Amino acid sequence: MKPLEKKYAVITVFAVAMAFMEAAVVVYLRALYYPGGFAFSLAVLPRNIFLIEIAREAATIIMLGAAALLASRKFYGRFAVFLYAFAVWDIFYYVFLKALLGWPGSFFEMDVLFLIPVVWRGPVLAPLICSLTMLVLGAMIERGRAAAENFRLSAAEWGLLWAGAIIIFISFTLPIYDLAGNGVLNSDSPPLYNWRPFLGGEFLILLALFILSKRRVKNWSGSGEIC
Repeated sequence: MKPLEKKYAVITVFAVAMAFMEAAVVVYLRALYYPGGFAFSLAVLPRNIFLIEIAREAATIIMLGAAALLASRKFYGRFAVFLYAFAVWDIFYYVFLKALLGWPGSFFEMDVLFLIPVVWRGPVLAPLICSLTMLVLGAMIERGRAAAENFRLSAAEWGLLWAGAIIIFISFTLPIYDLAGNGVLNSDSPPLYNWRPFLGGEFLILLALFILSKRRVKNWSGSGEIC
């Protein structure tokens, strides 16, 4: 097995294991707070549990970042690994929830996606689309690094990626759920998800990927490996 393949095999095992751990925690939380099955309106969480959940989510991102930091010596290598690990973790998180709980019932089922810095919510399909896009971007970065040791994303590509990500973030957080003064999570049933800003943000990211795919970086089809 080549070094790059070995590295990503290890990262895959790590991300899938993390996904199971995350899904297991959600199984416990839903057994405690949603004995009849997960649904909106959201259950009221005690302040200490809510704060622990925020800390757990932060720890998850730190773990993914630490794995990426150890996996490569250079920024773009670490960035590619982080994208890959995050995407695999997110995809298998839903795979395990489906296996353990039979949930979600469809790709359009609403879910609470994240709690930092505010509550994110959206249909399951939306983060899965984001994860697939991250896999493509990570693969393209690794391909570019293999073709040119001085590979960089251009300012235009970075701009489109950031603009698209911010728009998608807004689509997940508006309307923003209120956090009650006593520190509990409180919300009413959410309105139907507005796909238009999400698709607009995704379009900008795909445009960045298109520009990246068309850019000639020495031997773009090079087969060298840079860990």
